[in-house]
Amino acid sequence: MTTRPDPIMMAALRAIRSLDPKATNQEIASRAGIEKTSAKSMVRLGIRSGWLKSEGGKFNRRLTLTNAGHSKLFRAENFTKPTADEKGRAKLRACLMCRAEFESTWAGERVCKPCKFTADWKAGPNEAFAVVGGRSI
Repeated sequence: MTTRPDPIMMAALRAIRSLDPKATNQEIASRAGIEKTSAKSMVRLGIRSGWLKSEGGKFNRRLTLTNAGHSKLFRAENFTKPTADEKGRAKLRACLMCRAEFESTWAGERVCKPCKFTADWKAGPNEAFAVVGGRSI
């Protein structure tokens, strides 16, 4: 399942992509609209995750996006929130009692109307419909 990317990390990656490779954490924070400490944390996380490459020393650092960083940023910029297909529409499902297909009007409806009128359904759960460890017995 695809999850929404962390907006702070994406802002930091976008800022790094658009700034000079020798940009400081303060410049990254300013461009990304985040706190300096957040920028520092995001840079560290980006390096550990392989999205950023750091060359040079503490005071002569050059940050560049790796291919993985560009890919992560591209996916984040083109991310669309997954939507339930056929949300609120009727769907054909197999009845849990008789296995016949019926038109279910909502996701929790798993027993067809004819089966709901049977004595077994009205009697409630019993040994015939017991479920143990995810398997019916």
